Amino acid sequence: MTDPRVIGIVADDVTGAADSAGAFAAHGWRVLLLADGEAASPEPGTVLAVVAHNRALPDEEARTASERATARLASVADRLFVKIDSTVRGSVASQIRGALTEWARVAGDAHALVCPAFPAQSRTVRGGVVFVDGVPVHETPSGQDPITPVRSSDLAQLLQAPDVATEDAATDADLDRIARRIADDARTVAVGSAGLAHALARTWSRGAVPAAPLAAGGRVLVAVSSRHAVTRRQVDELGGAEGISVISATDRTDLSPDRAAALLADDVRTTLDSEPIDSLIVCGGDGLAAVLARLGAHAVRIDRALADGCPSGVIVGGAHDGLRIVTKSGGFGGPRTLLDLADALRSARSTKDDPS
Repeated sequence: MTDPRVIGIVADDVTGAADSAGAFAAHGWRVLLLADGEAASPEPGTVLAVVAHNRALPDEEARTASERATARLASVADRLFVKIDSTVRGSVASQIRGALTEWARVAGDAHALVCPAFPAQSRTVRGGVVFVDGVPVHETPSGQDPITPVRSSDLAQLLQAPDVATEDAATDADLDRIARRIADDARTVAVGSAGLAHALARTWSRGAVPAAPLAAGGRVLVAVSSRHAVTRRQVDELGGAEGISVISATDRTDLSPDRAAALLADDVRTTLDSEPIDSLIVCGGDGLAAVLARLGAHAVRIDRALADGCPSGVIVGGAHDGLRIVTKSGGFGGPRTLLDLADALRSARSTKDDPS
């Protein structure tokens, strides 16, 4: 097997990009989630993640956004992973098509293998059908999503492309088999959620690297843009816990998600500028993208996961360079996930890590 030197990740949203890229941090890879600018010339052993922000875009716009994101990576990466939603929300077929179009320019006869399974979050694929907690995905809350509802649970019906194959997976071992089978073929674009990203990280491991311990102390700011019922319950569990401040946009249903996220980002910046905050948790892709932009961040250097689906790193560049940040997708975790993350961070203060 020829291991890649640089891995490129194109993601539909920023929390998923962080989660998928973060899978490689514990396996010896230097991981950068790029918030702005063009991809630099990375050293070998680097994972670069770029966000296309195209989950909710119309098909043609989604395809173009995927092409542009892939183009930022194609000249420096020798493997490509396309992160899609684990419940296949959004313009998945167009996201894949855009990435394949651009990747074919450097890899030749490019094709995709798709498996959105994420067993750690109860997302599985059986007989080409996507399930959440054993229920076909279109019958779950994802089927009623107010922005990107899932109308079918059948991957073949959702994708409908001759150069796109699908695979079943119900366990991490299933995903590992898929990863090993495609690992040595640069023409194959792996498409999935963070579940497949973790399997690829295990397959392409450069050696286990335990995260360095964090220094003691700190106050936590929790910023929430996701309107998912799972996150709402997690926020309720926070209550008035000591050492935790909460800013939420979930009740701003009168505003578009983008506008609500922008106001959330303004509040986060004001709070960080005026209060002694030592670490930040952001729930929801719209909110995370807006927060990073408002802080002027160039990237997030991801170095660990505090829980499944909850990567953590430090902000690179901008007014709050070095601030520790944790990201979480709206539908991930149990009722106490936010409280557990905040508890972990309240006794862990980020040092000003060297972002180079």
